[in-house]
Amino acid sequence: MPKAIHFLINSMLPEDMQSDDREYNKRTINDLVGELALRNPDSYAEIVDRLKDIGRTSVYLQGATLRLDDFEPGFDKPAVFAEMDGELAEVARDPNRENRRKRRLATYAKYADRFTDLAMESGRARGSALAGVIASGARGSPSQYRAMIATPGLFTDYKDEPIDMFVRRSFGEGVRPLDMLASTFGTRKAILATKNSTADAGDFSKMLEQNTRNLTVTQRKSLSPNGIILDPNEDSIRNRVLAKEVAGFPPGTPIDRHVEAKIRAANPRRVMVYSPLSDLQAEGISGEAFGINFNHEVPGAGFAAGPTASTAIGEPIAQSSLNTKHGGGAYQGGKRDFSGFDYLSQFVQSPEAFPDRAAVSELSGRVESIEDAEQGGRYVTVAGERHYVLPEMAVTVKEGDEVELGDALSDGLINPRDIIRLRGLGEGRRYYARRLKQLLDDSGQAAELRNTEVIARGAIDAVQITDNNGFMGHLPDSIVSYSQLANQWQPRPGSERVELRNAADRFLEQPILHYTIGTRLTPRMIGEIEESGASELLVNTEPPPFEPLQIRLRTNSFETSRDWLARTGTSYLQKNLAESAQRGYDTNTKENINPFPRLSIGENFGRDTHTTGKF
Repeated sequence: MPKAIHFLINSMLPEDMQSDDREYNKRTINDLVGELALRNPDSYAEIVDRLKDIGRTSVYLQGATLRLDDFEPGFDKPAVFAEMDGELAEVARDPNRENRRKRRLATYAKYADRFTDLAMESGRARGSALAGVIASGARGSPSQYRAMIATPGLFTDYKDEPIDMFVRRSFGEGVRPLDMLASTFGTRKAILATKNSTADAGDFSKMLEQNTRNLTVTQRKSLSPNGIILDPNEDSIRNRVLAKEVAGFPPGTPIDRHVEAKIRAANPRRVMVYSPLSDLQAEGISGEAFGINFNHEVPGAGFAAGPTASTAIGEPIAQSSLNTKHGGGAYQGGKRDFSGFDYLSQFVQSPEAFPDRAAVSELSGRVESIEDAEQGGRYVTVAGERHYVLPEMAVTVKEGDEVELGDALSDGLINPRDIIRLRGLGEGRRYYARRLKQLLDDSGQAAELRNTEVIARGAIDAVQITDNNGFMGHLPDSIVSYSQLANQWQPRPGSERVELRNAADRFLEQPILHYTIGTRLTPRMIGEIEESGASELLVNTEPPPFEPLQIRLRTNSFETSRDWLARTGTSYLQKNLAESAQRGYDTNTKENINPFPRLSIGENFGRDTHTTGKF
């Protein structure tokens, strides 16, 4: 980066934000502008306008255009193909036909990645305007650049499986008719997906809103005595509220960029922040659990935390569904790619038939053996129990490894239902929030973890009563809201407070961190709880009188509701009205956490929302 650029930009910035080694690209400029907004709100608009003037002027004066040599490889392409052919010759000697195919595709994927790196390196070294635009993050991707100047690599068929051939000519050179035909499978699928996905993404966003509608801020302060633990180097700590003192900052301190920098400079091992996952509100959510809002403040009662988060998630999902067309049928690498609208929809809906489902351990113990199954696939034996891994999945553990219940034994996508069933509602929420964020990030639409935590809080809040005599006024097999049940919970007879080292395999009687009542504690969980500073836990040797479960997103918004008028704002209206009439459900039109009952009356709607969080 020329020194003149640093000098020019530094002359506009406050002294404490100047840098002589900052690399200016899309990400760093966005970070810089965000930091300006928080630290210098008064001069933000003026400085940003001047930065935009620099960009417009530089583009006009530079007059960058594409040259013919921008489409030349700039490296010894035949030599790389010679290396690849040498490895393919070795693969061809494998006597097993299926192994040969897998190894061949792995080799193709390896060299596709290598061609990508070489293309970008040579392009930047030669001063290619096209490579510069891609490297800056303004337009395009490295894999698209590789296809233009070196090779498209692999194409996929209509099932998104790689076609067993490697394209050796670039688009700049002109591909063969056979290569062009191979590209049409994925291209046609992408065009159809673009046409169909817009409506699906809109429907998906509506479901997110339905499931988070009740998460209005009811009070600013959190009722939780603790929060969740994050790594101080995670971007996710930004815009949160501290739940425990760190680096001299007391609990309740909002983490803006200034506080974030001080925390990282102090280099603590962990930071505890308030979170929707640890919030103890029976209804709604606290402002501190949500964090800093768009006004750079911790919101008070009445702030629509749920709809805000669902909108922030829904928009990227809609965009990622449209980005399908940009792949053009190109295979994106050797590792199975879990991204795009279809995988997002599958993950949050968690259907009974869950494609690409990863095998997980049903108990804790040592991996004793890994052996081939007669029908294909593998058997992984943990503590005497065999677990089946599908043929298309690779085993990710080895003999002698120690695993805990719910740990993945293969690659693939873990079904949230498995985590909830084996590790409890709280751990299921955390996995759901983090995996949803990763799916969005991998789809090219970055999401804030606290927003996906709000989605997880709304989407996973159901338990089913298992006690044959009923429990807390609920009949056996009734599906009820965990948040409301936990608010009325009293420790059961036989519960005792024990030291952490004696808590393994017992069941939590009081929530702590993101772990919910009834969680069966494992050594790894106990280690994380110990990091929070706790030394004892209230536990019981008996499982709770309920089981956590995940309900399909489309029906989750009304399955645990006993408010007939609130249920009319969800899906399946006819079914809802009939069921509400049969079961005699009531509604509250005087005040309600859900806007629909009060909105239907209209009179004084929202009058006290700013003080109670209710409509």
